[in-house]
Amino acid sequence: MKEVVSKDALEMERLAMGSAALLLAGIACMAGIYALLPEPSFIPHMSTGALIGILVFVAFWIPSLVCTSRIERIKREHDLVTFREISAFMDGEEAPSETDALSRRRSRLSPALKMACGAGFGFLIAFLITALVNALH
Repeated sequence: MKEVVSKDALEMERLAMGSAALLLAGIACMAGIYALLPEPSFIPHMSTGALIGILVFVAFWIPSLVCTSRIERIKREHDLVTFREISAFMDGEEAPSETDALSRRRSRLSPALKMACGAGFGFLIAFLITALVNALH
């Protein structure tokens, strides 16, 4: 059992690093292509580099999403919900039992709350980036 846990913890760590590296590579490629191809495209106010950069970013983002879904599958298999449980699992220790965690009490509320917070945070970041880009033009 200990070998399976350590193997899964190592896999989670590698998947997390791989996912982060893919996202950073996608962002770097998107920025580089945007800078290299400033010609206008068929979409108003967008350059050819912006369109190709977005496509390249999506090409890096999809494998990153696959990595994170595999991490979530491992967490679900080992019933890891809280940071303490995940941290103990990654360190190879016995996970502390927390029966009063939000995800265990209200199983339908937690995903909805996470999705609403994620959407709100994404909207805020998109708004700030758009405002920054418009201010620079």
